[in-house]
Amino acid sequence: IIEKVLEGRGLIFQMNTLGGMINSEEFTADSCFPYRNAVFLSELQCYWENEKNSNERIQQFQDVQSIFLKAGLTRQYVNYPALENENYESAYYGGNVDRLKKLKTKYDPANLFSHPQSIKGHKQT
Repeated sequence: IIEKVLEGRGLIFQMNTLGGMINSEEFTADSCFPYRNAVFLSELQCYWENEKNSNERIQQFQDVQSIFLKAGLTRQYVNYPALENENYESAYYGGNVDRLKKLKTKYDPANLFSHPQSIKGHKQT
């Protein structure tokens, strides 16, 4: 990954450490934050100034993402979204998807707060 980032142009790979009370067991039951057991989160970013470079930069980004997938790393932090992620619910929310869908149905039944990768509420019958 580091090699790919260093040889690519416009790529940034950032490591964000987690600590303090983030992994406290007492908060796990009351929270839908699925990264409580993580020691760090990593963030891959890609930038370009000229539109003619966009396809090359996006391909570099996807090459690094595929390294993660081949290594079995399928989780992603919701604040670093990737629209091409077809399994975004499990990648972003882990085992909390059903719980979040119930909350979405209860507090936003009209789906007012939505975007292409938002939690979809349970269908009402």
